[in-house]
Amino acid sequence: MRVLLLNRYLICLVATLLANTITIARDDDDESKISFPVKLETLSCLLVDDDGTAIEGAVVEIFGVRCAEDPSSWYDWPSQNAGPASKVKSDETGKVELSYPIRYGSPELWRTTTTLHLKISHPRFVSKDPEFKLNKWPEKIALTKGASLSVSALGNDGKRIEKIFPLTLTSNSRPKWVFDTNKTSSHSLPSGESSFLFVAPSHGDVTYFSQLISADLDPTKPVELKDVVLAPGKRIFGKLPDNVPRPIVDGFVSINVLFEGTVPGQDSAYWETYCPIKEDGSFEVLSVPGPGKVQVIALCRGWVIEDFEKNLCVNGRTFDLTQKDVELQVEFPMEQTGELTVEVIDSEGTAIEGVVISTWPNKEIIGVGTTNLDRKLDMAEMIKSFMNGVLPSDYWRSQDSSSRYSQKTDKKGMVTLRDIPCDSKQRLAASHSDYFVAPNFIADKNGRLSYTTFANETVELLIVMDKRDKK
Repeated sequence: MRVLLLNRYLICLVATLLANTITIARDDDDESKISFPVKLETLSCLLVDDDGTAIEGAVVEIFGVRCAEDPSSWYDWPSQNAGPASKVKSDETGKVELSYPIRYGSPELWRTTTTLHLKISHPRFVSKDPEFKLNKWPEKIALTKGASLSVSALGNDGKRIEKIFPLTLTSNSRPKWVFDTNKTSSHSLPSGESSFLFVAPSHGDVTYFSQLISADLDPTKPVELKDVVLAPGKRIFGKLPDNVPRPIVDGFVSINVLFEGTVPGQDSAYWETYCPIKEDGSFEVLSVPGPGKVQVIALCRGWVIEDFEKNLCVNGRTFDLTQKDVELQVEFPMEQTGELTVEVIDSEGTAIEGVVISTWPNKEIIGVGTTNLDRKLDMAEMIKSFMNGVLPSDYWRSQDSSSRYSQKTDKKGMVTLRDIPCDSKQRLAASHSDYFVAPNFIADKNGRLSYTTFANETVELLIVMDKRDKK
């Protein structure tokens, strides 16, 4: 599956939270299941420091791949062909051996592997996420020694905060953090000036935030930040306009804050959360950082926030959140969505049950990139779970997986997907372990169909699938 576009800040944040493991939504929920096994090849290289000395204990994982047929696109590790991605540690000589699939996909659409995207981390070295073409595979990969930072914090009431989590604006940083009582530290930060936002998500329903703090980091000079002050975040609230019928069904509001003073798409750091929309149309988020730009994206049954101008993605509306604001009330218009009904049959006209029909309406998060419109990500809850040691390994994938936009056909071969933004071209995929979309159907190079929905209308599509030969 081609992944959605996200800037490196978000990737690095979630990678850090998952103990240097990031998992993006896959077409197959069961990563251990190999549906289409392929031949694996093995490559090796040496991990060394800047002086050429071997590094033992560095963790290396193949994070993603590229192919000859679609070289501009990045693809997640193909678990359906090679099983779960493995993590390999460098030995005392610095050597690692990595196995990769020579091709990936399915018999109807094979892709030839040309490039591997690695994740490399070590508690004492700056993380690295390089891409290498197979025909230019390096003999050695050098890691730079990390700088050290430790921080302690107080609430604005003067009370000690035991555990805090640092968000960093350094776009290429994926440091390992150690959470001790009353102190958080890392020895794998890049040198130079970095800015941090310190977060304490364990104060009931209210998350505490620091202001952005800069530190000049040097591997030879450990930095200690003592008693950084954190204060409660700012409240965001509002109500859907009266033209949206009550009661509201299956509604939520995504709130994204781009911190003041950051450059979108470059060193941008942001905060993401969401809240349900109550039946009466009201919604409330108790605590977000500020100052900055607040982006609001609302979605419910049959309605989506109205953009100022039509685009490929839902952009929502933005509001200014100042340092003086304790709370911010937001108002915005909503517009109707469309529906998509799909019927799936075989070449003899028999209905096929259990076909997964998926579509991907997107939203564009300010300063970050695009992701699933229905994604619900609460950074405070994610950080809290991680710090308590209970964050599941598939957390990221679970946030990007959408039952709203991916469902199975019933016994009649029918399925209906709702809440699809109108007047924009969307893509559609049909997948089943025993069937594939018939070749006479027009599809893009990834095997996907396309359609366009219109307000308060239902688009009807018929898809013919052929039986897969599993010999």
